[in-house]
Amino acid sequence: LALARENGRGRVARGDAKALPFAERSFDRVFLLGVVDHLHPWELAACFGELGRVLRPGGFVVLHNCANRLHYKTLTYAARRRASALLARLGVPVRAPSPPRSDEDEAMHVNEHSAGDLRRLFEAVGWEGSVEPMPNYKALLGELYGPVRPADFPIKAYPVWRAALARAMAAAPTAGFTSREFFAVARPRGRA
Repeated sequence: LALARENGRGRVARGDAKALPFAERSFDRVFLLGVVDHLHPWELAACFGELGRVLRPGGFVVLHNCANRLHYKTLTYAARRRASALLARLGVPVRAPSPPRSDEDEAMHVNEHSAGDLRRLFEAVGWEGSVEPMPNYKALLGELYGPVRPADFPIKAYPVWRAALARAMAAAPTAGFTSREFFAVARPRGRA
């Protein structure tokens, strides 16, 4: 909150996503960036009820989900594990991939989603929305932060080959499975 106050020009408030401290019809846009994977399903239902309450007519939510449960933690982990085992059998010195979920990760990410999960969530709470697959942000650093970044910039870009692979996976027909992240725009059904 202190950082937001120092760098922003708007009001800053601490609240609960299930009981927002704002009046009805207060906002044209609400951003949920890295929130939905930290809320249990019952909490998400309450959160979307509150979002519907605080949105003005024509308003919408922009949602970012950075942990596609089908990407790193399910499909690609199994593939990487098999590939490292095969290479090891062939005598290639390779380190096996680390398990994708630490105890801390399990505790924090209680409700990770796929693209289909997000669409089903919108349907279940009476909303409509579109879900756009995205590559990992490390493949997009140039677009996000410019081509020149300070030497101590805290995020390191993917190597060129890996960035190209991440972009291709996000653009492929299988992007709902192979993209690491999603952006979605959603609104209560019938409130355009």
